[in-house]
Amino acid sequence: FNNHNLDLTKEQMIVLKRLHDTDGISQNELAFLTLRNKSSLTRLLLKMEKKDYIVRKQCKEDKRINHVFLTSFGEETFKKTKREIISK
Repeated sequence: FNNHNLDLTKEQMIVLKRLHDTDGISQNELAFLTLRNKSSLTRLLLKMEKKDYIVRKQCKEDKRINHVFLTSFGEETFKKTKREIISK
C-alpha cells in the first residue's frame, strides 16, 4: 500500500476489511478470521489504535473480552484504500 501513498500495511488492511464486514467482533474472533495468533494481533491492534483506525472496548459482561470497532477515520481510510486499489 506504500505504492499508493497510504500509511497502511497489508495486515492492517485485512483487519480493516474484516471490521468493515463485521464491526465490533471480539479480538479472539478477529484473530481466528485473520489467521493470526492472539499476541501478534494484539501488537497489530495497538499500532492501529495509535493511528486511530480502530478502538477496542472491554465487554461489560466478561472483562476478559475486547470488542474491536472501526473508528470513523478507519472506515474512511478503508473506503479510500479500496477505491485506490480498484482504480489502479
